Amino acid sequence: MTQGLYLKANGEMPCWDDVGESKILRQLDPTKLAEGGEVDIYRFGALKHIRTEFAAGRLPYPGLCDGCAVRCAGIPEAHEEPNVMQVLHVEPSYLCHLSCPQCIHQKLRKSLKHPPYHLTPDMYEGFLRQLRAEGVSHIKLVIFEGRGDPLACPHLETLLGLTKEYYPRASTSITTHGSYPYKSWIAASKLDVMRFSVDGARQENYAKYRIGGKLPTIFSFMESLQKDRRSGSGMYVEWKYILFEWNDEDEELAEAAELALRYGVQLRFCRTHSPGKSQKYETSAQVAEMIVRVAPKALQDMTFQLKEEADFAAVDVVRTDQLLGAFVRAEHCAVAGDEAGCVATLCEVIDLDGGVTTPLNGVATLRALEDALLAGISSLRLGITASNLASFLDRRGHNALVVPLLRRYLDLEPHAEDRAHVEAAIGICALLDMHRRGDAKAVDAAAVPLALAHADARGIMAIFGPAATIRDPGVAVGLANILHDRGENDGAILPLRTVSRTGALRERRSEDYADCRGFAVRSPDEGGAEAAAGGECACRAGACQPGSGSRSGRLQYGAYFD
Repeated sequence: MTQGLYLKANGEMPCWDDVGESKILRQLDPTKLAEGGEVDIYRFGALKHIRTEFAAGRLPYPGLCDGCAVRCAGIPEAHEEPNVMQVLHVEPSYLCHLSCPQCIHQKLRKSLKHPPYHLTPDMYEGFLRQLRAEGVSHIKLVIFEGRGDPLACPHLETLLGLTKEYYPRASTSITTHGSYPYKSWIAASKLDVMRFSVDGARQENYAKYRIGGKLPTIFSFMESLQKDRRSGSGMYVEWKYILFEWNDEDEELAEAAELALRYGVQLRFCRTHSPGKSQKYETSAQVAEMIVRVAPKALQDMTFQLKEEADFAAVDVVRTDQLLGAFVRAEHCAVAGDEAGCVATLCEVIDLDGGVTTPLNGVATLRALEDALLAGISSLRLGITASNLASFLDRRGHNALVVPLLRRYLDLEPHAEDRAHVEAAIGICALLDMHRRGDAKAVDAAAVPLALAHADARGIMAIFGPAATIRDPGVAVGLANILHDRGENDGAILPLRTVSRTGALRERRSEDYADCRGFAVRSPDEGGAEAAAGGECACRAGACQPGSGSRSGRLQYGAYFD
C-alpha cells in the first residue's frame, strides 16, 4: 500500500492483503466520485500514515500488519506524496457464480456488502481523472481482480479502455476462473495479461474446489481466445493450477500440460497453504522434479502466504506482471511498424529490471538498443527479462544478443525447469550462425552432437533415419530447416517425422499450415510429418521458415517451443 491503491466495486478503499481487506482506509461515494467530488485519493491521511511508518521501519497497524501476506513485497515508498504508482488493484465486480471454499459463497454475497456490485465506468473515470489531477503521472500496473470475478462485470471492456486512455503505458492484467462464454472483445482489447485460475484437468476433480465451474466452458474460452489472438494480439495468457491432494496425480498433471500446449497458454503449478493442499508437492524442489517429469514446459509458483522474504526478493510478482505487460506493448508496437515506440517500451523493460546502468537516452532503433545492451547483459537481474528479451529480438531477426541473453537467463535461473529446452535453443543458435557464415563443416560437426543430446538412445545410431526419436521439437525443426536450405529435402523430412511420431507436435493442427509453401507438418493421427520444397513460409503457425535458414518457434520464459 505504500506504492499502490485498492479500489473495490462499491467505492471502498481497503488495505492490500486478504487480512487488510478488513481495514477500510476510506469509503468513496460513487456519485461524488463520478462527479469529481472526491479529492486527495492518493494523498489522504491513512495512506500517508502507512508510508511514513513503513519508511521508519514500523508497522502502521500492529496486530493487523503482522498477518499480512504481502508485507515483504516491494520497497517502502520514501515519499509521502509519490507521483508514480506501482500498482492499482481494481475490483470490477463483487459478484461471482462460483462458491470456492476459501472465498464467499455465491448465495451470501449480496447479504455481506452493499451495492453497487459492479464498478461503473463513471466511477472509474472519475477515479482516474482525480489521480491525474493529483499529479499521478504514471501507473505501472493495473490488476483487475478482487472478491468477485472481473468477467462478471458488464462494463469490463470499457474499464480497460479507460485505463489505457488515462494511462496508456500501464500494464493491465485480469485474473478469472474463466467459466464464462467467450467474449470476442477480449482479444481485440489492449489487455496485456490474462490469467485463468483452473485447478484441474478433469471435471470431477476441478469441481471439488471451483464449485459451480465447468471445464468444457473454460477450455472453449481458451480455444476461442487462441484463435482470436492469431489476428495480432500479443497478450500473455497463463493457466494457474493450484495443487491439491485430489488433483496432483501424474496423469492429470500431464493432461493439463497437453491442454495448455493445445490452447497456447502458459501452465503454472502453484503450491497453496489452503486446506486440501497437495501432500505430494510440499516444496519447490518436489514441484520442479514433477515438472521435468510430466510437464516440461510448465512453471511454478506458490501462494503469498507460503512466501518467505527471500522469495519476494527473488521474484517480485508485481514487477513480473509489469514486465510482461511491457513486452506485450512492445510487440504491439512492432506489429504496427512503430520501431521508436517499440524501443521506448523495451527501454522501460530494462529500467523495470533495474540491473543495467548503461544510459539508454536517445536510443531509437533496435540495432542501437542491441549495441547499448551488449556490455550490460550480465547485469540483468531477472530471468524473465533475459528470456523474453531474447524471444522478442529473435522474432525480429536481431540475433546478436539471443545467445548471451539465454545464457544470462540460465545464470539467473540455475534450476529452471526448462533448462534443457534453453540449452537446445542455444545450440540451435550456434548451429544457425555457422550455417549463415557458410561453414558447412562446422555445422556437420555440431549438428549430430546436438541432435544426440536431444535424442533417445535407440535413435542414436540412426539420427537421420526413420528410427530416430528427437525429444526436442526445436532441435528437429532447426535441423530440418538447415537440411532444406541445402536442398536435402529427404533428409529434412526425417527430424520432423521423429518428433511428430512421439507426439511433440500434437498441438499443431493442419489448418495452421494452410498457407504453408514450405514444410507441411501434420499431427500423428493425420499420418506423421512431411516436407514440401519451395518458397518462403507463410503459414499462420509461423513454425517453418525454409529458404531463410532461420529457426522456427518462439522463446518464452526461456522455454523453446516448436
